Order: sequence, then structure tokens, then C-alpha cells
Amino acid sequence: MSSKHMKNVDTFPLCWRRAQVALVACVVVAGVSLGGCYWIKYTKLMRTHVELLLAMTDKMGSFLEDDRAMTPRMMNEFLYPLERARDFARIVKRFYEGRISLEQFERLLAVYADLLEETERLRVLKGDLAGFRERAALVREWAGRVEAALAAEEA
Repeated sequence: MSSKHMKNVDTFPLCWRRAQVALVACVVVAGVSLGGCYWIKYTKLMRTHVELLLAMTDKMGSFLEDDRAMTPRMMNEFLYPLERARDFARIVKRFYEGRISLEQFERLLAVYADLLEETERLRVLKGDLAGFRERAALVREWAGRVEAALAAEEA
């Protein structure tokens, strides 16, 4: 093999290593940037999750109060915002662990999950709505606590 060809063979691994380093650097920068989105928009995103959970609470209440049928597919519609909110809480916990608003938000998620269980029970068995109404009131109470904590943290 000529020295001209050997030179290309010798530099290929070096170029490949540089490409690997560049790829890793891009992945790290992208990860930091995406994490930064949560860092910058924490309050706005949390408020959006709270508003959506409240809207779903109202929608569940509307169906139950009007004695309209709810399908399992509809229950998935009510569950989806909880799953996304839990993902959000898990991700931002790395940056905001110990923050009052996050602790209140996680409690709100637990209360909303309890409301979903009660809604599912009523969907299948029907019955008195008192338990649902109590849980819905707790969702609203904890949503208010999250809002108050966010306002205090912004001040």
C-alpha cells in the first residue's frame, strides 16, 4: 500500500473519534438546553398543568352531575393530564427539589389521582356523588395552594 493510502487509513480513526466527540457534545448541549426550558418556564408550565387538572375536574363533575355515561376511553382522557403532570414533576424535581410549589403540586397530583379513582368507581357502580364532590373540592384547594406558592416564589 502506498504511503498516500496509509495516511488516509491512519487519519480515519482520528476523524471518527472527533465525530464521536462532536456527537456527544451535541447530545449534552441538547440535554442541557431542554432541561433549561423547564428551568426557565417552570412557573408557566406548572400553572398550565394546574389549569388542565382543574378543567378535567370540572369536566368529570359535569358528566357525573348530569348523569351522562362515561366510557373507559373517556377515563383515559382524564388520566392523560395526570401522567403528563407526573412526568413534569419528576423532571423538574432535579432542579427544584424542596421548593414549596413543587411539594404542593405533588400533593395536588395525589389528590387528583384519588378523584380519578372515585370517578371510575362512580362510572361503574353509580351512586352518591358526595365523595366525588369532596375530592373535587380538595383538588381545587390544592390547586389554590400551588398557585399561592408560585406567587410567593415569584415575589
